[in-house]
Amino acid sequence: MKGVFAIARAVIAALFHGGVRPGSPAGRTTVRGAGLHEPGPRRRKRFASRGLILFLVAVMALGPNLQVASVRAADPSPPLIRSGPWASMQEKAIQNVLTSHGLPASDAWAVKSWARNDALAELWALVVEAIKTEANERTPEQQAAVDWLTGLVRQKRMQQARYAGQEYVKWAGYDPAYLDYLVTQYYDAVAAGQDATNEKQDLKNYLELPPLNYGMCNGGSCVGLTLRQAQAQAQAGYCVYRSPAPYQTEYQGNIFRGTNSVTPLDCYQPGGGIGGIIGTPPPAPEYDQFVKWGEARANYEAINNPEFAMTFRDIALVVGLGTVTVGMVAAGTLGVTLAPVLAGTAFQLAVFPHAGWVSGLSSATLAAIGSPATNSAAVAAANAGAVSAAGVGAIVAAVILFVVVTTIHLIDLVTIEQLPGKIHTLIVEAPTKSYDIRSMLDDKDEVGELYSLFVQATLPLPMITGACDNRFLSPNKPTCLNPPPPPPANAQTDPLFMVSVNGGQETLQNTITWYNKTTEWTTTARLKGVWFIQTVTDSEGNTLSVVTNDEEASQEIQSLRIMYTDWDDKAQYAWLVRDAQGAYKFVSLAGDSGASLNAETCDQDGTCAVSDSIRYIDSSGNKYEARVVPPPVPVIDPASISLSPANPVQGQEVELRAQATSPIGAALTYRWVIKDKPLDDVLHCTIVDGSLVCGGHTVTVTGNPATYVFPTSGEFEIQLIVTDSEGRRATMDFTANVTAVPAKVHLLTPCSDFQPCPPGFFNVVKVPLGTATVVNGWIQHTGPHDVLNLTVNWGDGVSNVATNMAPPCPQCILSPTKMEDGYHTAFELSHTYGRPGHYTVTVTVEYPSGTTDTATITETVLQPTTTSVTADPNPSVAGQPVTYTATVSPVPTGGTVTFRDGSAFISGCMDVPLAGDGTATCTVTPTTVAPHTISAWYSGHDLYEDSSGTLIHTVNSVQTSLTLTADPNPSMVEQEVTFTAAVSPVPTGGTVTFTDGNTIIPGCDALALATDGTATCTTAGLGLGEHSITASYSGHDFYDGSSGTVTQTVNKIATSLGLAAQPSPSVWGQEVTVTATLSASMTGTTAPSGTVGFSADGTAIPGCESRPLDPTALTATCTIAGLGAGEHSIGAAYSGDDVYAPSDAPALTQTVQQAASSTSLTTARPVVTAGESVTLTATVTVLPPGAGVPTGTVTFFAGGTPLGTVPLHANAGVTTATLTTASLPVGTHDITAAYTGDANVTASTSAVLTQYVNTDLRGYPTFQGGLDLRGAQLPGATLVGADLTGAWMQQANLTGANLRGARLVRAVLLRADLRGADLRDADLSGALLGAARLSGVQWGNTICPDGSNSDAHGGTCLGHLLPTVREDLVGQVARLVQALFDRLQQMAWARGFGWPG
Repeated sequence: MKGVFAIARAVIAALFHGGVRPGSPAGRTTVRGAGLHEPGPRRRKRFASRGLILFLVAVMALGPNLQVASVRAADPSPPLIRSGPWASMQEKAIQNVLTSHGLPASDAWAVKSWARNDALAELWALVVEAIKTEANERTPEQQAAVDWLTGLVRQKRMQQARYAGQEYVKWAGYDPAYLDYLVTQYYDAVAAGQDATNEKQDLKNYLELPPLNYGMCNGGSCVGLTLRQAQAQAQAGYCVYRSPAPYQTEYQGNIFRGTNSVTPLDCYQPGGGIGGIIGTPPPAPEYDQFVKWGEARANYEAINNPEFAMTFRDIALVVGLGTVTVGMVAAGTLGVTLAPVLAGTAFQLAVFPHAGWVSGLSSATLAAIGSPATNSAAVAAANAGAVSAAGVGAIVAAVILFVVVTTIHLIDLVTIEQLPGKIHTLIVEAPTKSYDIRSMLDDKDEVGELYSLFVQATLPLPMITGACDNRFLSPNKPTCLNPPPPPPANAQTDPLFMVSVNGGQETLQNTITWYNKTTEWTTTARLKGVWFIQTVTDSEGNTLSVVTNDEEASQEIQSLRIMYTDWDDKAQYAWLVRDAQGAYKFVSLAGDSGASLNAETCDQDGTCAVSDSIRYIDSSGNKYEARVVPPPVPVIDPASISLSPANPVQGQEVELRAQATSPIGAALTYRWVIKDKPLDDVLHCTIVDGSLVCGGHTVTVTGNPATYVFPTSGEFEIQLIVTDSEGRRATMDFTANVTAVPAKVHLLTPCSDFQPCPPGFFNVVKVPLGTATVVNGWIQHTGPHDVLNLTVNWGDGVSNVATNMAPPCPQCILSPTKMEDGYHTAFELSHTYGRPGHYTVTVTVEYPSGTTDTATITETVLQPTTTSVTADPNPSVAGQPVTYTATVSPVPTGGTVTFRDGSAFISGCMDVPLAGDGTATCTVTPTTVAPHTISAWYSGHDLYEDSSGTLIHTVNSVQTSLTLTADPNPSMVEQEVTFTAAVSPVPTGGTVTFTDGNTIIPGCDALALATDGTATCTTAGLGLGEHSITASYSGHDFYDGSSGTVTQTVNKIATSLGLAAQPSPSVWGQEVTVTATLSASMTGTTAPSGTVGFSADGTAIPGCESRPLDPTALTATCTIAGLGAGEHSIGAAYSGDDVYAPSDAPALTQTVQQAASSTSLTTARPVVTAGESVTLTATVTVLPPGAGVPTGTVTFFAGGTPLGTVPLHANAGVTTATLTTASLPVGTHDITAAYTGDANVTASTSAVLTQYVNTDLRGYPTFQGGLDLRGAQLPGATLVGADLTGAWMQQANLTGANLRGARLVRAVLLRADLRGADLRDADLSGALLGAARLSGVQWGNTICPDGSNSDAHGGTCLGHLLPTVREDLVGQVARLVQALFDRLQQMAWARGFGWPG
């Protein structure tokens, strides 16, 4: 703790005295936690600038989501909250204090003032809980608390900014009041949500005025005044400005010292371009200094308020330790609640350890840190026995700055030119900065300020007037520091103290007196419940006083705690709590511990304790121990209580005795309280001042022994009260039995049915069921205070007991009246029976001695009845029979009913006997049309009471109604319609007239009504349209007239139209004839005319828009040929004419199928040589009955391989597609053409076309008039139709070759390989096939070498391979010879031989 205190002293010295700690090395400043070591002046300047500018940044961080309030310098607190969620939280804090100390609800007022610190601590605990709760989980009370505290932060920042600006304006030599006006104008505009641009500019212009060396001195110039005079009279100015407390030494103007009178030259101009620099510029305040000075002013009230530190400490205790409740003390669980919840938190590090320093500080130490003088009376009013609260306030203020300063970072210094703009920004941004309240709880730099702000805002203000308001914890109106009068002393319940001095004998005391070394006060206190009522004396023997609500001085101070010095020289808090068993315990907390409390060790290390005693010292150092004990009430010996005589009789004097002792030997007094009524009675009534008063009363006698005469008999309750000289008392209850004398009971005379029954003189003996039966009488007895027990047996199993000792009624016995034969006590007994009958009531009076007297009376209880009347029918009509029925309930056993119409009896309806079902009937025939009041009176019988009932019977004339119908309706032009009028009920006569609008229908005027009440009218002359037809009945005799109306609709003759199509279905391109046939619902005098319009798929068919209707056949036709394939909706509409209505034919679905197609394929050249183009042409034709030009494409295939797709082209009615290709390889190709079809035409494919592509032999030479294909390798060659006449093909390889239709006349095929070759249709005339290989050759229509046809030889040329034509044979031989000769010649040449000549 000493180390921490040393740090605090260093910080305070740095802040208040230039930053150099006494005793530290010259020119150096060491700040623990800052980690900075620099030479003194430079370091001090940077340190102060950085610290206060950073502190300003924290000050300006306000929440923009709160409403900005206009703040005045003298009004730092928000408005007092008297209702709503925040007030609810305040009340909760009060209840927490009441609960923790076991106080009754009636002490709430005292808690708000005398225990205000406890209540504020509880309130802060609730506020902390609210801040730490997530916003979406807060209760309305918690959110209101957060909003309230956020508003305080915002207002504090605005106040600090305002004060900083005022200090700058005073330094600059201008009027702070005008600046305050400008700031207020700006803040008010911001709070109202208005555009504050002009106000902001006005503020900026004022702050940028050039600084003055002097302001005005008493309205004139300061020149010529002495320095002291100028400083005293000048309106600031940088020459004479002095910084505010406690920083008075930081700036004291810059006038040359020693000057006798002030001149402008005596003052340096500040540097930075305003007025120039003259020599070395004097020191000018920096921006952060103005901010610090504004903060000092804002905190001045808190630092100097004596309650600030005490409340600050209470908050630390409550938040840190939780609430100590009575239940915890009784259960021994206090250690669990004293958990080290502060360990490691910002609150513990920044506030709680420092709050305990003050108890160990001396007066010199407090003075050293700049503590203001302490106002003893104010401190006593706040809390008697408290430590030097102002000292704690200074410590807390230093701690707040210490926490901020120790986390300073580097900042830029502000020059004199920047000051006005910086001050302007500070003021302008104050109401709009955001601030996170929750982060302050976890930020050591700001938590101290947040707590101090809360404490300052919740402190009570000094009492200004006689009116005070302590109902709420948030003050804005002057409040009383003192409470309402302390609770009155209660010797019966207030505990005492067993006090010992220096270990000596204990003595019982009403008060204890202790000494507080810190304050040097001596306090004497006595206990009233858990409240300490204290008298405080200072070191000079002066008794401290407070001002009460009526402005009178009071020396009694009320508190829930005491603060004393214990045997170990520790400052201690102590509360007194009372457990559930009524035992008292002290809860003590040591006040000088700098460490957080530990639940496991605090009892051992003395930082906490729960005990029935406390230890303290007096001003001389004597050690006291005070143990709280219950009040020493007297003790009564129950065995000593006696009466003499032991069994008293009514009117006999009795002596009462008892024995009691006092634990402290005090003198005792005895009082005997006797309740003078029997304990077992239920009523005692007395006439007091002419009024009846029911209830018991007591008689008190004193002394031991004491005497008393019992005025009546019975069992009496007696309470003995023994009281000592201090007012403590003990009580004991017991009873005494007093014997009675006999009494007699009398009843009033019964009242019969035939004599009047004046009330109070007779007993009424016949009442209806449900009405109370009342029995009146009186009791004749001896004494005026006799105990009378009255029992009444009502004859239905119910008995009641009445007494003259215990009210209330219904069983009432009045006070006795003195008569000649003794005392008469009247009574009135009442009872409500549950069923009718004759009952004998027995009344018995009994004394406690057991003597009785009895009287009886017979009571009759009648069954109430009700009579109801009905009429059937009701209402009725004149001349109609009506039956009246009277029903009596419950059903009686007899009696009669008499009926009346108004006041007249109805003939034949008097004294009608009641039937077994409780009814009586009477049938009449009313003839008068009017309302009739019918009543029925039941005579009553035996136990059944008489009753009556009435009804209103209405007799009316006969109302008729007429119903008019038309058949048919609607009708058509020229159609006959019959109108029928039916009158109900059926009258005895009358006529009906039928009208069309206002015109009578011919032949339908005044038609006589038939006996069934109907009349009919038939007409065919109604024109086209709607007709309002009315039938009017004339009325007859007692029947009223009536009428009815029907709307008759006359339409054109309905028609219908039918459709038929031929053919159906059809194919595309085929003509379709559609025929519409008209039908009429009836035949009129004229034939239908008009036209029929045809449509297809909703569109009119060209040429068929209006086809005439054949008047004979009633048909119209339309021929269609342009419908595409698919389903088509064919419609037809008849136009109608003047008589016949238009009609539409039901839609006819005409299905148009696709037309079939045929595709043919041709080639320009069936055989081509490889590499030559082939032109293929496909022709697509629509087959009948379809017609039209097909569209689409044709795909050409060679086998399954597509050759190309070509669109169709129409020319002169022929649709073709042509494909030219040179891509066909050598061989035989099956060519097809596939037409894809279109929406109207089906697809089709051509027959197969064979296309030959021959092998190209144009590269081979000729030999002796033919191609030289000797030895040629032509396997699989295609040579269809090739002209190989005379070709030399010996030894050629023609396996599988296609030589169909080839011309091989005189071809030489010696030893040629023709296996599998196709020689169908080939011409081999004269060909030489010697040694040729001919297996698998295909023969067919082949011309064999001998000129015959293979078909003539069974489909083969084998056996006919030699030429038989002489010319062929000779020619071939010659060719062979020539060929041989040529070969030999070539060989000779090849070997170098010439050919001979």
